Amino acid sequence: MMFETGGGETPVEMHLPGQHDQKEHGGERSTRGLDSLSKQLFSAGEVALHSGSEYRGDLSEIFDRVQLTDREIFDLFGATTGSRVALHKMGRGVVNVRVQDRKIGLEIDAIVQKGLYGSPEVELDWLSLDEDSRGKGVGTRVFTRMAKNLSAMRARRIDMFAASGQSFNGYYTWVRLGADGSATSKAKRQFPGVTTLQDVMSREGGSEWWKANGEAVDVVFDLRPRSRSMGILSQYTRVKGIRAT
Repeated sequence: MMFETGGGETPVEMHLPGQHDQKEHGGERSTRGLDSLSKQLFSAGEVALHSGSEYRGDLSEIFDRVQLTDREIFDLFGATTGSRVALHKMGRGVVNVRVQDRKIGLEIDAIVQKGLYGSPEVELDWLSLDEDSRGKGVGTRVFTRMAKNLSAMRARRIDMFAASGQSFNGYYTWVRLGADGSATSKAKRQFPGVTTLQDVMSREGGSEWWKANGEAVDVVFDLRPRSRSMGILSQYTRVKGIRAT
């Protein structure tokens, strides 16, 4: 999993189309309350699925909705202005959602189904940006929007493989944003008593140590409203001034 590491401390003018506020009407939505970069990223008026509309019912059933609108599907998966969103049915009760925005090199590949507890669960296989779009807080806003909207729709979790090496930095970025997993053997030796990656991050110097010494690991972002994951994400975005929903 690739992910940009910029925290978005300062909003960056991306010069995307449709930067004015949109009034909520039909497939349009208001951008009031969003930070300036989020307004640029998510300011689309009318939106429409690129392909796979015949699987809208399958996706809606996973979320216990009569019928999800195109706008709701875009918002659930952090689709930006001008994104092409496609649905693919992978089996009974399993839908693949793909998002592509060529302007910023955004690609998202997610699999959605109901979990053991009857709530929607998401396997986020891929989230990436092109090199020019990284380090500006774009990816953080995309994920924040996805997580908060999925949580509001009672989804339970996002499962991810947090990759490391070369241009992959999910091992650090996902954890920094609130995802958690079992602490590695190396981390347990460095910080006696820790059991999870968030335990490592909470230790003095833990974040810096994990950034320098972390490795690829499976992580889970808990979407339940009062979870540790949501709390960490809310605190991080508040400090950085990110308002993506």
